[in-house]
Amino acid sequence: MRYLFGFMCVCALGVVPLVGCGENGNGPGGSGGTAATGGGGSGGTAATGGGGSRGTDLCEGVDCDDGNECTDDTCVDSTCSHTAVEDDTSCGDGAGTCHAGSCSGTFACTEAGIGEAIAVGGGPHTFDCGGPKTVTTDAEIGIDRDVILDGEGNLTVDGGGEHADALDDHRIFSVAEGVTAELRALTVSGGASTGDILAGEGFGGGIHNDRGGILTLTNSTVSGNTAIVAGGGIYNLGWLTLTNSTVSGNTAIVAGGGILTFGTLTLTNSTVSGNAATQGGGGIANSGTLTLMDSTVSENTSQFGGGGIAVFAGTATLTNSTVSGNDGFGVASEGVATLINSTISGNSEGSLAVECSFAFTIECGRFDLINSTMSGDTACLSSTGFECDEPQAFNVSTLTNTVIDGVCGELWVATSNGYNIESPGNTCGFDQLTDQASVTEMQLNLGPLADNGGPTQTHALGPGSFAIDQIPVTECVDVDSMPLTEDQRGVTRPQGPACDVGAFELEVGP
Repeated sequence: MRYLFGFMCVCALGVVPLVGCGENGNGPGGSGGTAATGGGGSGGTAATGGGGSRGTDLCEGVDCDDGNECTDDTCVDSTCSHTAVEDDTSCGDGAGTCHAGSCSGTFACTEAGIGEAIAVGGGPHTFDCGGPKTVTTDAEIGIDRDVILDGEGNLTVDGGGEHADALDDHRIFSVAEGVTAELRALTVSGGASTGDILAGEGFGGGIHNDRGGILTLTNSTVSGNTAIVAGGGIYNLGWLTLTNSTVSGNTAIVAGGGILTFGTLTLTNSTVSGNAATQGGGGIANSGTLTLMDSTVSENTSQFGGGGIAVFAGTATLTNSTVSGNDGFGVASEGVATLINSTISGNSEGSLAVECSFAFTIECGRFDLINSTMSGDTACLSSTGFECDEPQAFNVSTLTNTVIDGVCGELWVATSNGYNIESPGNTCGFDQLTDQASVTEMQLNLGPLADNGGPTQTHALGPGSFAIDQIPVTECVDVDSMPLTEDQRGVTRPQGPACDVGAFELEVGP
C-alpha cells in the first residue's frame, strides 16, 4: 500500500514521458509543459512541439491502492503497477513482516488472534498454538479482507454448538462478497446456522461464502456443523475450491448436509463423507457448477434422494472419482451429470424412497457416462418418470465404454454409444454391436470395491474378464473426444492392444 501516485517525467533517464513532459518551446512536444517549466502559448500538440500551460495528468482520478502494505503502488499512463517492497519490512502495525509482497505473521492462538490476522490481511498467517489446540468461538468470525489463515495442522476453530435450535449457536466463518480467502491445515467444527428462515437465515453451519467470494480450503476439515435449512458444512454462493480436504459429519435439516452450492465448486483429492440431509444432497447439493477430480463421496444419507450428490440444477462433472455406500441413491440429477473414469458402487435407497435402490435416479435430468463402472447388489439405473418442462432430448442419457454390474429400471431411457457391458442381465437396452449384455459374474470377474492404488477406491478387473481389451484406441476418448490415456487410478491406457471397459485398466506385467 506504499502509494507512489503520479506520472513520471524523467526524460533524462530514458523513461518515456507522459503527455506534457516537454519543457517550454524545446521539448519533445505534447499538450504543454508542466507548471514548473512554464510559459509559452496556450498549448501545442506533439506535431507542433509547442509549449503550453499544463499537460493532462493521465493518472488523475486513478486509484492504484491495492490495500496491501507490502507493495509499492504506482500509476503510469493511467496504468497501475504493484511492486513488492523489500522483504522483512514491518507491516500490520508491527504484527507481521513483508515477504514476496505479502504481509505474514504469527498471531495468538485465540479467537482474538484470528480476528487480528484477518484485520491485517495478506498472509499466510500462522498461530502460536504450541501443538494441537481447539479455539472455541463466542461469535461468527467475518472474513472481510483478502487473507490466508494457516493452522499448520494444529488449529481447530469450534463454535461449541450442539444443535441447530440453540439460541447461542453460530456459524464459524463467513466470507464477505468479493473477498479472496484461503484456510490452510485447520479444522472448522461445531458451528450452527440458526435464525429466522423467512429472513434467509439458517444456511451454512460451518462456513458461508457470499456471492463473489473466492474461498479455498487446503488440507483442511469441515466437520460436525449443522444448518437449520441447508449447507450444514458449507454454503457457497461464490467460488469454492477444496484440495486435499474433508467435509464430514455435517447435517442440514433440508438439503446439502455437507455442502450446498449455487456457485462454482471444485473438489480435488478430497472426501465428502458421513453427512446427512432430509430433502436431498446428503453429501453435496448442487445448483451451480460442480467439478470433482480424484475425490470420494461416501456414506452420506438423504431420506428423499441424492444421498451422495443431488444435482438440482446446473452441471456436475466427476472425473477419476468414486461415489459409494450412500443411503438415498448415489447421484440424483435434475441437471446434467457427466462421469468420466469414475466408480458408482453400493449405494442404496433412502428410507422414504419408493423405487429400487439406485446408483442413479434421473428427475428431468441427464447423465453421460464414459469409461465408468457401476456396481453393487442393489445398484440400478432408473428414471422417476416425472413430467419435465425441458424437451425430451435433454433427458436422454448416454453410456459409453461403461460397465453396469446391476440392473436398469423399467423407466430408464439411455442411448448406447457402444462398448458397454451389462451383467448379469439384459435390462439396459444396449443395442450396439460392440455392447455385451447378459455377461455372467464369472465372465465379468469384477473385484470388490477396494484400494487398488490411486487416490480413490475402484473395482479391479480380474484375469480373463470380458471387459479387457475391448475398446479400440481410437474410441478410447473422453467427452471432448480427446484420448483417454489413463484410468481412474492414473494407470496408463491402454495396457494391451485396446482399452478396457469401465474405470479400471488391468495392468500387464513385465
